[in-house]
Amino acid sequence: MDFLDVPESDPLRYQEGIYYSKTIKLGGKTVLVIFLDMRYHRTPLKKSIFPFSKSYVPSREDSDSFLGKAQWFWLEKELLSKADLLILVSSIQVISETHSYEKWGNFPLEKEKLFDILDKSNFPDILVLSGDRHIAEVFRSKTKSGKSLTEFTSSSMNKPLPLRSLQEESEERISPIFPEPNFGILTIEVKKGKLLWNNRFISNEKDLFLLKSPE
Repeated sequence: MDFLDVPESDPLRYQEGIYYSKTIKLGGKTVLVIFLDMRYHRTPLKKSIFPFSKSYVPSREDSDSFLGKAQWFWLEKELLSKADLLILVSSIQVISETHSYEKWGNFPLEKEKLFDILDKSNFPDILVLSGDRHIAEVFRSKTKSGKSLTEFTSSSMNKPLPLRSLQEESEERISPIFPEPNFGILTIEVKKGKLLWNNRFISNEKDLFLLKSPE
């Protein structure tokens, strides 16, 4: 927080975990951006039994938690808000289940809880922004009632891992895997009273992939 010049008076300095939200007004529409803290309260990940492995395996213990009680309570309250678009920022992937590193799928009960509260929320459109994977990719999944979640994973700008593009398949991935150094740009605008978004992955000043909201 010192590095980012967060004011000494900011309440964020005095809570356990760096999670917060921002509301953006745009052309009569509202965008809610929720930033989660995925490590401060997290239960230790369950490591693979294989020697020297850096991978993890799922755990379904009732005591497991990603967010901790206070952050879960805060998140459920935030999701009672009304907005035309929800952007959920998670440092690790939410949808993907096909790799063995950090992801929401390491705690299946926590992931089910997240999907359930998103399902009951009032948001017509939900985007997830994530990273951590050293590749870029796009996923789309649905909640129990059919609400759509689109996840953009952009990573990394300085340490690509090309072999990861050969690793795993997923029915929920709707893009190729991009192993090049990259960053993402999410653009939001209002046209003729309708909120529209598009997300681009960019590498070496070239567009890798573009996905737009339905018009």
